[in-house]
Amino acid sequence: MLKKHGNMQIEFNKYFNIPKNIKHEEYTIDIWFFIPSTLLYSSYDNSDFFNDFTSYTRYNAPNLSLKTLADFNHPKNPLTRIGNKEHTRENFSEIEYELKTLLNTFKVSMQKIITTLGELNKSDSDLSKNKLIQKIELMKQIQDRLIELNISDDKQFKDIYNLALEGLSLRIEKTFYSIYSISEEFQPLSIDVINKQRQFRINMGYSSVTSENEESNSQAIYREHIIKKWSESIMYLNIENSKTHKGLNQIFLGSAAALAMLISGIATILVARMLGGDSIYLFITALFLYSIKDRFKDLFKAIFLKRMISIFYEKVKIIQSPLSRRRCGRSMESVYFPKYEDLDKDAKKLRFYQKDDISIKQYQEDIIRYSKLVKIKTGKLYKNHTRLFGIREIMRFDLRHLFYKMDKEDEKCYLPDGNSLKQVKGDREYHFNLIVRIKNSRGSDLTRYRIVANSRKIKKVIAIKC
Repeated sequence: MLKKHGNMQIEFNKYFNIPKNIKHEEYTIDIWFFIPSTLLYSSYDNSDFFNDFTSYTRYNAPNLSLKTLADFNHPKNPLTRIGNKEHTRENFSEIEYELKTLLNTFKVSMQKIITTLGELNKSDSDLSKNKLIQKIELMKQIQDRLIELNISDDKQFKDIYNLALEGLSLRIEKTFYSIYSISEEFQPLSIDVINKQRQFRINMGYSSVTSENEESNSQAIYREHIIKKWSESIMYLNIENSKTHKGLNQIFLGSAAALAMLISGIATILVARMLGGDSIYLFITALFLYSIKDRFKDLFKAIFLKRMISIFYEKVKIIQSPLSRRRCGRSMESVYFPKYEDLDKDAKKLRFYQKDDISIKQYQEDIIRYSKLVKIKTGKLYKNHTRLFGIREIMRFDLRHLFYKMDKEDEKCYLPDGNSLKQVKGDREYHFNLIVRIKNSRGSDLTRYRIVANSRKIKKVIAIKC
């Protein structure tokens, strides 16, 4: 799905199921951006796009219920795995990994509780209240078990356990902010849990938001953000540039320089044969060819790059497991700027599906096509991540450059009001259209979106039904 990410960014988020019973899985994401031509700089190129565009590949948190997390003998429970490990330096990375996994899994479980309670409360409030009481008891058991495991005197272990305990407490408190708003029946229980968690953090020396000190609140929010990033760091598959692809790039670009030298050399020899080896004209010609040699090189470089992008991917990266650092796949990205007549048949049809869509002849657009191909070696991935059940692609596009060229949003509009005119509010809008195509072993899917923005912010993102 596509959504706003702040006032000037959009985010595409897609989950991919990775079957265990096949050796390899691959999927492709194609995105066509249709941008009003008045907004895109004429010099905007591939490097500008990749400066504005960020792509992440991550796996989903293990799908474990709160009951499973409170079962300290369950083999997939991070608390079980931590309890079976000695607190030695050799085991530090694995214990830290399990603590991070616990926070990510706990977060997913809490989100499901909010959804379940909301639905259950509509039909049976007493049952939902009893369910909540049971869940609170399970949360307490999980928190108490994590406190029991925090027995090491080693500062490194103390630090990661404190991060996990603080993160767990903050997640419980934030969950009950949402539960509080579901029903009045839940409010006394919610306030009690929130107060207990705040007191727990005070006793442990952790920070909390207060009403007295705005600066300390900012520090508390910052710390919460740091803990969130720390726990989620293991979910992002490590990416490193492919050395093979980099070497091929250098060979192609070196060929452009060699070709420029070859043409200059041949031209010099031909002039020497025509005018003689000791002619002043030969000297002038050689000087001229040498001076424009770099222009030839830049021309051939641009041609080679354009051809390479159409044949090869522009960015090739190796995907590594965040735990073992072993290679488990490859990610390939490219971007180019096609003309309307070069669009895929399906993309062209989807762009002008609605009757209110203005013809390309009447409304000029610049088109950017981004492609990403991901190949996963499932055996290597599941070897280190036995609780894995899927991969998520997150892509963010910063539209800041486009906002610079927009007209001011205020537009004066008038209506007849008897014998006079009445001014009414209006807003100058710009529309960007996106088409997203997903392909994998189970088929393909196309979706179109419209982004509505003014010069200050993205107002909304609409999925166009086709």
